[in-house]
Amino acid sequence: ASRGAHWRRGSLLTTATTLVFNDTHAMDDASVGLIRQLCVDVRTRPWSIVVARRPGGTTDAAFPGAAVLPLMTLSADDADALVVAAARMRIPAARRVELSEHSGGNPLFLRALAETVASGGDPDVLPSEIEDVLTAHMDRLTPQERGWLRTAAVLGTRVDPEIGRAHV
Repeated sequence: ASRGAHWRRGSLLTTATTLVFNDTHAMDDASVGLIRQLCVDVRTRPWSIVVARRPGGTTDAAFPGAAVLPLMTLSADDADALVVAAARMRIPAARRVELSEHSGGNPLFLRALAETVASGGDPDVLPSEIEDVLTAHMDRLTPQERGWLRTAAVLGTRVDPEIGRAHV
């Protein structure tokens, strides 16, 4: 921008752009508000907005004008295949069903549960939510690694590994 130019809302995305927001079912109020404002702005811009969400999340926000991509739970067969692949060992069929039910069909949570059992974790004492699994993993990081993780979390879903090496 030229010296003295004033920023105008929407001036950065002036060409056809698709904005994709994942896991909107778990967003905080500020993030929901931002996406709602973008949904208002999309009427006068060359944008499209896609929101991916699970039914029954922490927020049931509506995003007028956005395409909603529902994230469905895994089928029983797909859940079983995921447990077998993630555990890389034999887990009895009954235990695989328990893990699948415990995860509520959430693939990330199910994989973490299967890996916990495969690494010797007590299958009778499993985390109740995916957040518990993630917190346990983060607790094992050094303070410097946790700082980098907090930074990387705001950079998006793909982070250049060189950024991490520069900060760790």
